[in-house]
This record gives sequence, C-alpha cells and structure tokens, in this order.
Amino acid sequence: MTKSKYTSRLDKEYGSVLKDKSKPTLSKFFKIPIKLMDEVYDRGLAAARNTGTRPSVKSDDQWARARMNKFILNVVDAREGKDINRGAGEDGDIVDKALGNVLTLKKSKRKNKKYVVSDGTKKIHFGGVKDDGTPYRDFILMSDKNSKYYEPNKLDREKVKENYQKRHKNDNLDNPFSAGALSYYLLWNEPSLRKSIKDYEERFKIKIKI
Repeated sequence: MTKSKYTSRLDKEYGSVLKDKSKPTLSKFFKIPIKLMDEVYDRGLAAARNTGTRPSVKSDDQWARARMNKFILNVVDAREGKDINRGAGEDGDIVDKALGNVLTLKKSKRKNKKYVVSDGTKKIHFGGVKDDGTPYRDFILMSDKNSKYYEPNKLDREKVKENYQKRHKNDNLDNPFSAGALSYYLLWNEPSLRKSIKDYEERFKIKIKI
C-alpha cells in the first residue's frame, strides 16, 4: 500500500514522538480540535466515494486519512507563517478554523453577558448585562432608534463613545480574542453591529460568522 507524501512526511517528522496515529492522539499532540479533523476526514471519504481515487489507494479510509494528514501539516505550516495551498480540495476554510481565524458570534447564555464568540476551541463572553436582564448601554444601542438607550444627538453619542474608548484604551486591545478588544471594537466602534464586524474583520484579518 503506497503512502501519500503527507502521510510519509507525518511519519518522518513526528513518528518518533507520536505514540500512535489515532485521531485523539493527533488532536491532542497538534492541538487541533478533533471535530475539525473529523470534518476533513469526512470530506475525504465523500471525495473518494463520489470521484474515486488513484489505483494505488486501497481504501476510502486511506484516502480520507491522507487528506486529514495533509490538513494537519497545513495547520502546522500555517502556524509557522509558511504559505499553504488554498486551492480546491485543500480545506483552507477548516485550516482557518484551526488557526482561530474564524469566529462565530452568538448571544451569550450567561445572564450577565451580551455576546459570546468561539473559535472552536475556546469561548469569550463580552458585553455587560444587568441583574434584571437589561443590557448595559453601548454605542450600538445608543445609535439604534428602537433602543431605550437611543441618543438622537450624534455629537452626544460620539462624546460618550470617546469617553468609553479613553477609559478602556489599555484593555488588551492588541489581542483580538480578549473580552476588552471585542467590546471595544464590536460594541463601541461603529453605529451598527454589521459595520463593527466589518471593521473588526479588516483590522484583525479574522472572519466573524453570525
């Protein structure tokens, strides 16, 4: 059975330090969520069954595991700043998830937080909510005509935002995954969440999905 070049590279570079090549072992060693590895593996299975494989490939599982190994090595290379192939079949979207370059944004289920973002490995809750369930004021709410915090005077809105940003200018703003940066750039930046997300994505090169 011929090994793919990716499986051969994985064996050559990491075979001596991996106790086995099971998904849990690979996930733990390379710090890649196993659900992302499963996603790539399943794509490999689907490709093998739908479009076929090379004659040297003996099973759909072999094809899928080779694709998963390629994904793991792409994550390793991308973490080191190397360029990786992002063409068709390269799973670049899942590599981005593994790198934390894709965040999902949802309403937080914590009673004292507005939102939560997740990169697939960790969650960050941000934005304050009062004990009675009422959200604390932010620039988006102040700009929303349907909000009880709406401030019709644009100059007054901007002044409140300016004061907030001055108070929180040292809130770890260089770290896009910090609660301080998320509040600063998503809640106290642009007058709508959509515009704030766009600015955040351009500023940090990180995609946010709602």
